[in-house]
Amino acid sequence: MIAGATISERLLRLAVGVLFAIGAAWLSYQFWRLLLQPPPDGAIDLRQRFDELHAWFSGEPVYGHLHTAVYPPASYMLLWPMLAWSSFTVVRWIWAVTAVLSLAWLVLEIWKEMSAETPLERALLAAVPVAMYATGAAIGNGQLTIHLMPLLLAGLILLRDRTSPGAILAASGLFLLALIKPSVTAPFFLIVLARQHWRAAATIVTGYALFTVWAAVYQSGSPTELLVDWFSPTEVAVDWGNERGGNLNQASWLMQVGLSHWSTMLSLVLLAVLGAWMYIHRRVDLWVLLGVTGVMARFWTYHAWYDDILLLLPLLALYLIGKNDERWRLIGYATAGGLMLSLLAPGGLYALPGLWKTAYVGFQLSIWLSALAILVCYAWTHRLERREALV
Repeated sequence: MIAGATISERLLRLAVGVLFAIGAAWLSYQFWRLLLQPPPDGAIDLRQRFDELHAWFSGEPVYGHLHTAVYPPASYMLLWPMLAWSSFTVVRWIWAVTAVLSLAWLVLEIWKEMSAETPLERALLAAVPVAMYATGAAIGNGQLTIHLMPLLLAGLILLRDRTSPGAILAASGLFLLALIKPSVTAPFFLIVLARQHWRAAATIVTGYALFTVWAAVYQSGSPTELLVDWFSPTEVAVDWGNERGGNLNQASWLMQVGLSHWSTMLSLVLLAVLGAWMYIHRRVDLWVLLGVTGVMARFWTYHAWYDDILLLLPLLALYLIGKNDERWRLIGYATAGGLMLSLLAPGGLYALPGLWKTAYVGFQLSIWLSALAILVCYAWTHRLERREALV
């Protein structure tokens, strides 16, 4: 694809230029929101985490008192180095600098994993996350997803490539940090379990438990009581978020038919299904597992549009399939391109009216589920081929 005919290269260069232009405009606006826009819209989620964290470490009750407090106790402990500053202006700038560094780290990981060989391919792969609406939305809101993605990928890739005690400890630490927002990253723990990285799994669980206990020191309740208190308002906050409409996830759909009380059960069922599938296909390439988990993680619980960065994983998995497997080249590249169109900034969820918005969301749902189906079929085909080769 990258080393094709001159016309193909010209079209690809045009596409890269358009993506970077869109990304530059979108990110400029979102960094203004993060750094300079006044309340309530500027860095709105970062402000919520800032207020929650300062209340937490001041010993003030958080769960049940701040309706925005939807993060578990360990998250506040893990966020402390970035949010404990007394000035919110300082926090905004720290967040901006670390967001830039995280995005750069993510691009470097993508280049390495996709075996980007030419400047044009590297430019294309760099332009993809830059031009996604979720990237800018996370930055403008002060959300965590841009910070989490490189941590998550680096941890899982390190577990794939190395088995030394030092590597396992480093990978566990990276994954533990990514669990600051477990609604995004927790499903990926199934990859650790399915691939039987038992020492890493034990280290991650132990570390998370220790951070939970440590965080509880600053509140009046026990760790268990705090976890129970956290879970109850989380469901209330999810219902509040779903009332705003337009979010593609099972929590929103259940609320629309008056069955929101089944959301937790369905989330557990989806995780169980993913876990069973993951175990059966545990020897499939890591990127296929990442792609499938990325789609499932996007649907398993409540998410807003800034969490759609999860769909970068199936996009890259399909790109890699198209690049490396001639039989799947067309469908891999075509579906990756469709995914990119569905994720292109500024997105239609808040930009389009009426029926246009409905059509846009329908297109997103269809292409996301198509990507999931293709990755599942690819994994199944390669599992059968591997079994036949062993006979």
